[in-house]
Amino acid sequence: MNLLILAAFLLIAGILAACNSTSTPAPPDGLGGQNGLLQQDGRGAGGPNWNSAGTGGVEAAITWAESFVAGGQSAAQGPSYHLWCLAFAANAYGAASAQANSAWDLAKTLHLNDPTDPGKAPRGALMFFDFTSTNLSYRLWGHVGISLGPNPPEKAPRGVTWGDGTMISARSTVVIDTHIRTDRFWGLYYRGWAWPPAKWGPLAQQAPESVKTANNNPQPAGNGCQIQCAGSGSTIQNPGNPNGNGGNGGSSGGGSTQPPTPTFTPTATPRPPTPTFTPTLPPPPATYPETAGGVAHTWTNYLNAGGTQGPSINAYQTVQMACKITGFKVADGNTWWYRIAQSPWNGVYYVSADAFYNNGQTSGSLQGTPFVDPNVPNC
Repeated sequence: MNLLILAAFLLIAGILAACNSTSTPAPPDGLGGQNGLLQQDGRGAGGPNWNSAGTGGVEAAITWAESFVAGGQSAAQGPSYHLWCLAFAANAYGAASAQANSAWDLAKTLHLNDPTDPGKAPRGALMFFDFTSTNLSYRLWGHVGISLGPNPPEKAPRGVTWGDGTMISARSTVVIDTHIRTDRFWGLYYRGWAWPPAKWGPLAQQAPESVKTANNNPQPAGNGCQIQCAGSGSTIQNPGNPNGNGGNGGSSGGGSTQPPTPTFTPTATPRPPTPTFTPTLPPPPATYPETAGGVAHTWTNYLNAGGTQGPSINAYQTVQMACKITGFKVADGNTWWYRIAQSPWNGVYYVSADAFYNNGQTSGSLQGTPFVDPNVPNC
């Protein structure tokens, strides 16, 4: 009887394990760095170490990044970038600071292209991954790598085809991944690519231009004909009959002269004028005023009330908040924090909601006021 009960228990446990095994693909080793302003300088045992090249765009950034792979620089020579994926990408483009808390925070400020096709990420572009739908410990941070472009056929590993996409990024170490589209983990959480923000400096500003290719040469289109398309229509050049027989002014013998063959000159149909498109800018995101009941300190890392300290908020000062999020627990047990929208914090700094009235008051005691304003949306 005991053996039957044990067998039934093991069968049920196996079924439950099989059901749960498909919830989240196993992540690669050493994934999940926060890294933007928290480790803003990319400091290692050797001190600040970011790319000092002033020109070269994409290739300068990739050359610097690849120096950390397989026997390149180590933590003794500069930063190890252990779990600092965003700091690594920013430093590669010569920026001392990524000016964002995490890879996914930066991604939300950029326009992401081709979200379903990692193979289209140009060489040097930033490739972003979003884990907020998972239960991973680093789900709020996301991940970012620098695209190395499509896999060349002669370098693609077995089972990886042209256009699968490759990237270099910082995980537990700096590594190159060559199978983004076909990988069960990367392919599931890829969200698109974007060029590095121009505020990162000259290399980031040069990136889009440094990979452009121009080809303005017209292509041949048939025997002796050249077709050249322009914005106002097409023109066709026809050199006629090169032998002179039966063509304009040709002779057919017997002393008789045939009437000249009519010359047909095609006339391009003019295209209608292109309508002028005036883009409509989206309205600025909503913000929510909150008044501090005392001096409130601001930080870039709401998870441990640390990172870089920003300007303090004065007592009874009203500031505009973007959203609320849970983080470091203050003395009275309040875990709510606000992301500060207005200047000079500009959405980069956070402040504990515990220092605010959270109910429309602008003066008086904080005693008995709510922990957070429920009207402020979650981040």
